[in-house]
Amino acid sequence: MRLGGSGEMDDADSATAAQDALSDADRAAGVKVMDPRWGYRYVVDASEIGSVIQPFDTHCAAVQELRAKFTLASTDVVIATYPKCGTTWMQQICLLLMRGSDAPSFDPMVEAPWLEMAVSKAATGQGAAESGTPGISVEELCRRNAGDESRVWKTHAPRKFAPWTAANPGAKVIVVSRHAKDCAVSMLHHTRNIPGFGFTGGWDEFAELFLSGRVESGSFWEWHAGWWAASTRGGAGEPEILWVTFEALKADLLGEVRRISEFLGLRRSEEELAAVAARSTFAAMKAEASARDAAKAAAGKAVKKEHFRAGVVGGWREVMTPEVAAAFDRKTRAMVEAAVGGGPPIS
Repeated sequence: MRLGGSGEMDDADSATAAQDALSDADRAAGVKVMDPRWGYRYVVDASEIGSVIQPFDTHCAAVQELRAKFTLASTDVVIATYPKCGTTWMQQICLLLMRGSDAPSFDPMVEAPWLEMAVSKAATGQGAAESGTPGISVEELCRRNAGDESRVWKTHAPRKFAPWTAANPGAKVIVVSRHAKDCAVSMLHHTRNIPGFGFTGGWDEFAELFLSGRVESGSFWEWHAGWWAASTRGGAGEPEILWVTFEALKADLLGEVRRISEFLGLRRSEEELAAVAARSTFAAMKAEASARDAAKAAAGKAVKKEHFRAGVVGGWREVMTPEVAAAFDRKTRAMVEAAVGGGPPIS
């Protein structure tokens, strides 16, 4: 396989054919195909600050309006992750810490909406959701800032493209990182499970896209470098940032739940922290999701494909050749060497 390519297509005719295969609605929405052989549908969010690859169903004009108008409230908590680095896990933990470990079962993706997808859905006429992010307009998001209720959001945006224009004092961001190789393997499964991406390749083809930054949210390494820099500099108008790793959550879930609770300014007993951790294991979260899905199916409602997969550390060893693993390691080493304070823990 080719590693670290320039992003150029091998065959201009194939690229044209792949683009022509898109529907009129796709082309009107700016959807493109990344690779003429294996697919991967996406849009480019381009503005005066640069451009970034977004998922195929992103409404870029609405996202740009969000970045220009939305201000984080002092009680807001944003979970910022590169895709497949533990987003839903952190949504579950934060919501349980805020609501209590005995809170009724909830869908973390509904209760802690993805900001960019919320405004994208609203812009295309999609409203409340039974699963996944609900549609919320930019106007409604800004209007909600008038309240003092603590809210949890999520974003997959690089720091440069964070979906807000400013942050009030007290606003908090929790960045969750994961080892690059495990992230890439999980992202392949995620991409293949969502038909809208139209990706038909295997691991080798996806690794090529991932290494060259031609997937949603762009380069894994640039994403983490940007958020790491923000976490080390702080300053006026910047939210407080806590860095958490997927691997630390796996190794000491209770200890990380305690650290997150302290960062959020919540006073929770050890008994309550232990109960939150117990409901935030992968097994517990999968069981709750399965029960919600069963109830939907019984009511004749659509059920999405399983969102939780393995949730393991080191699974990359089952699919990566030494050559590909070395290419990942070179990328990570270069980023860490260039970063302030040793760089984020993603190797």
